[in-house]
Amino acid sequence: MTGKEEAEYIADKQVIRYNELRRKVVGITPTMLTKCLVELEENGLIHRTQYNTIPPKVEYTLTEQGKTLLPALNALYAWAEQRMQDTHSPFNKDGI
Repeated sequence: MTGKEEAEYIADKQVIRYNELRRKVVGITPTMLTKCLVELEENGLIHRTQYNTIPPKVEYTLTEQGKTLLPALNALYAWAEQRMQDTHSPFNKDGI
């Protein structure tokens, strides 16, 4: 799953649990995922709901502020995909 697909999945899903998110985000350690989620929550981009059950259940949703970033993220992904197609590498011949 690409970063764009992950963002769209989370946005479409409305509510996503931690373990589901961990499975969808390839190549990230649980520690780094938790750190990123804490930062996103502190910045008001996601909302975290914790249920005091055994085992613990935690759900994440995008806030309205977080949803406003989706068009910018989609534009960034489209730019990166086009750049990769144009240059066949992350950098052009000038290293830019």
